[in-house]
Amino acid sequence: MKPDFFLFKNTNRRASDETPDGHSLLNKKWFRYTLIVIFIGIFSVGFIIIGLLNISAVRTTQNVCSVSSKASVSGYETRLDTTEQPVQTVYTPVITYRAGDRTFQSAASLSSNTRPFEIGQQITIRYNPENPSEFYIPGYDLRAPLMLGIVFLTIGAAVVVITAVHLLQQRRKGC
Repeated sequence: MKPDFFLFKNTNRRASDETPDGHSLLNKKWFRYTLIVIFIGIFSVGFIIIGLLNISAVRTTQNVCSVSSKASVSGYETRLDTTEQPVQTVYTPVITYRAGDRTFQSAASLSSNTRPFEIGQQITIRYNPENPSEFYIPGYDLRAPLMLGIVFLTIGAAVVVITAVHLLQQRRKGC
């Protein structure tokens, strides 16, 4: 007598493809909506998190760099930006300032394809009193990360709102 190794009867049905009533799970409208909502939710939450992290980094920099000082633009660091076609020259302002009895000279954190300041121009910076080499130029250095944070946060929130409105409309229709 041959041993029977099958624990279950063969019903010609694959568990991964069908529900217990014999219908394909992907043909169920609720299942498709659930997958879409999960995907959109992950996408939206990712965008919202990136936006909040950028905004938080800007706020942290503003809080840490709490001392104002006069500074002068002493020159520019230049480099070629090969990521753009045609290749462009990118300028990073070099700032000279005093913090206490020490003089610092450092490049700003933001580069541009134009020179936003004249060499020798007097500007105001804010620096970290615990680490005076850490500074930013108000209205210049933090503008790009703040705008990027706002854009990501807005996109994430808009997708959440649009999805919620659509799902509510579908529920009211009885779909």
